[in-house]
Amino acid sequence: MHAIPRRLGAMLAGVAATALIGITAAQAEVTIRYMDWKLNDSQEIMELFEAAALEFEEANPDIKIELVPAQWEQRMQKLMTEIQAGLPPDVARVSVPDMGALFPVLQPVDTLLEEAGALDELEAQLSQKFLDDNLRRDGRLYGVNSYISADGLMYNKRLFEQAGLDPDRPPETWDEFLDYAKRLTNPPETYGYAIFGAKSGSSARRWLRVFWDAGCEFISRDLTRAALADKPECIEAFAREIAFDREHGVVPPGVVNADFEFIITAFAQERVAMHMGGANNAVIADGRNPGIIEHLALAPMPESGATQAGGDAFVIPANASNPEASAKWIAHLMSREFNVQQGLVGKLRPARSDAIEDPRIQADPFLSFKLAPDALHSPYSTEKWGQLQEALFDMVQSALLGDETPEEAMRTTEAELNRILAQ
Repeated sequence: MHAIPRRLGAMLAGVAATALIGITAAQAEVTIRYMDWKLNDSQEIMELFEAAALEFEEANPDIKIELVPAQWEQRMQKLMTEIQAGLPPDVARVSVPDMGALFPVLQPVDTLLEEAGALDELEAQLSQKFLDDNLRRDGRLYGVNSYISADGLMYNKRLFEQAGLDPDRPPETWDEFLDYAKRLTNPPETYGYAIFGAKSGSSARRWLRVFWDAGCEFISRDLTRAALADKPECIEAFAREIAFDREHGVVPPGVVNADFEFIITAFAQERVAMHMGGANNAVIADGRNPGIIEHLALAPMPESGATQAGGDAFVIPANASNPEASAKWIAHLMSREFNVQQGLVGKLRPARSDAIEDPRIQADPFLSFKLAPDALHSPYSTEKWGQLQEALFDMVQSALLGDETPEEAMRTTEAELNRILAQ
């Protein structure tokens, strides 16, 4: 057997060492799968996140980001299916009302963010009440929020003008609202108001605000009993909402199938003049009809402006593979500048107080939308929310279809809610 020449041996050793370094580097590199329904909102949002991922990867060459769009209506099913299959995303944006069902399958993020050097700053900049109401359990923090949404009255100023209404004076009382809706209705071309009648998460928070506006709750805040018919005002408020469709005819046909996609498309096409929505609805509408955003406005809903203090949470599933790297990605998304940029591009009111105060945010007519502090209501954080929400949908559809009167539907639903809560 011939000996390998010394020079060739050194070369082969160098090649082997280089290969070993390459293998080690490849093994050290991790990929973070980031699931987010916002990636579907617009091309601009996707481009914003692509730029953020590139910036993050340059600062963290051992971590790669894979952006995974999810459809809004399928977000929970997709997330839970992947978690149960043992192949979860490393980080997901979830809707705050989803948290009640998600706590058992998530891991706390406070220690991870502390190790990433971001916890103290975020605790100082984010609303403690929002975190306590929605994202803490048993003293541990399970997510951080990049925005706090507050739905209001989204309306089309051009359609207001065509109906002889002042585009800078939205309705402030329910009598005025009905008058506006009637004047804006010219079937089958246009309708004054769109009701979310389909069974979807988009619908739920809009119906909850009907009760909050009347000074009522859907269920008690201690999560022990139904509360939607505690006072006559609760029944009157629900009946008034149903009457917009069944009595006054200011709502487009097919209301029980009207989900977010149906309504935002009709709104973008100027077939609907008013609906309840957040600032980001303006961007989504503009994506379906470029230029329409110049004719849109956002104001508090009559009469109290009551709405859900919604928003998002960046979370890490309990069985995610790369929690430390995931926390670094969350910290990157929660930076002040990205919070501002996400707000401007997606019309999402930043959660960070220093981002809210940024002159660019304050100059935006949708993001500077003002509501009284007592108008903001937290969602009901319970793992039973899926069942409770289904009962809410059944009540709404029964009344909209005329199967029961609004009061009958509420009484039927009260019994079902109490049954669910007693389990």
